[in-house]
Amino acid sequence: MLEEPHVYDLSFMFSHESSTQLPCITFTFSRDLLVPLHALFVQHAARMSAEEYLEMQAEFVLMHEDMFGHRLFGYGNTVTVEEDDHWARLSVAIASPRYVRHAALMLQFIGTGLQGGLDQPTKLSNGRQSLQFYTRISSTNGHYGHAVSGMVMHEVLDYLRHRATMPKTDRVPNLVKSAMRSVWQRATSSTIDAQFIDDTDAWIENDGRFCLVCFGNACDLSMYPDEYEPSNQYAHFDSHNLDTAHQQLTLLAGLAMIVRETQAWHDAGTKAAG
Repeated sequence: MLEEPHVYDLSFMFSHESSTQLPCITFTFSRDLLVPLHALFVQHAARMSAEEYLEMQAEFVLMHEDMFGHRLFGYGNTVTVEEDDHWARLSVAIASPRYVRHAALMLQFIGTGLQGGLDQPTKLSNGRQSLQFYTRISSTNGHYGHAVSGMVMHEVLDYLRHRATMPKTDRVPNLVKSAMRSVWQRATSSTIDAQFIDDTDAWIENDGRFCLVCFGNACDLSMYPDEYEPSNQYAHFDSHNLDTAHQQLTLLAGLAMIVRETQAWHDAGTKAAG
């Protein structure tokens, strides 16, 4: 991971920013990777059986254009494709409780594909990857069945340590909590868990470690102190009691927004320096 080239950017889009009018976790990468990635997903889908996990609409849908002009593919049509001459973006939509597992499965497909699934992937820039993450999915809720782990590099750590110098109540941008709560609201609407949206929270410790939490049995995605060395240029994060797809999507939305805010902070500093 320490020498990984910059292949993709992880981010989050609110519903008002998205062409589908749904909150999305997004991946932006070189346009050259779009066709081989889609082919990799098709191969992966052909080798697995998704019925037990998804229970409904368990067929992988090939890339197509819907009546509104959106290019979609994947389980439950949860992935939207956008591109220009240089880059492509895959947006995984969180639509409703019926489709949270479809979204979680496609996030795993895309993450795996971009993080080692392709031979010599085209770089998005000459920098290095600022984050990688890995997700688990299980057909049985509970027993850490939707765990998340990964690593952030110095770009993200610099941003977190910068935020840690602020008063504790101001450290986490409101956008991070808003992203998490927008996903929780979509992913749990009409379910009993919808009432626990206020349990969704985030904070940054004095040493720059993040902690993202949501309703559950002490459910969180965090940089834990026993795996954190402030002098390092990288840091691991892991999850605890991350049992369900809607918990996983909620906490990943917070992580994606932290990465988005990191990029905005670095861009602002570069612009000011220029």
